[in-house]
Amino acid sequence: MPAGRFDPGEALMLIERHKISRWSAVPTMVTRLLDHPDVFSRDLRSLRSVTVGGAPVHAELLERIRTGLPGADARIPTGYGLTENGGQATAASGRDTAERPGSSGRPLPCVELRFLVRRRSPAIARARPRGRRGRLRRRVSHRHRPGGDHA
Repeated sequence: MPAGRFDPGEALMLIERHKISRWSAVPTMVTRLLDHPDVFSRDLRSLRSVTVGGAPVHAELLERIRTGLPGADARIPTGYGLTENGGQATAASGRDTAERPGSSGRPLPCVELRFLVRRRSPAIARARPRGRRGRLRRRVSHRHRPGGDHA
């Protein structure tokens, strides 16, 4: 593949040729692969797991994956996280995404999440009641140090 550029035709060829069984991608890459005219003419039976993250994963995309990549059915985990904030925060198994499409999953064991809503003063925040918009506060048991020093 060309450096820095995703080519769905090339990805299809590589999955078929090398019998790729697991693929991780962002939703845009999966959509482009499923939109490619060769998707149904390639032998993609080896593909057993497609992990999708990096952006919201809607129910429609999960259904397209199940239809277009039937070997990966019920094995479509998703997650949520920010590189600059310590990495992955939540994970949803393939079973979770089948039961609750669009979910980002549950917090990982080392992550504490709270949803907050601001009061009139920006310094005062309280737990967000169900159904109200708010901010996600995340606390992790580890810290990312700039420059790659992960001691």
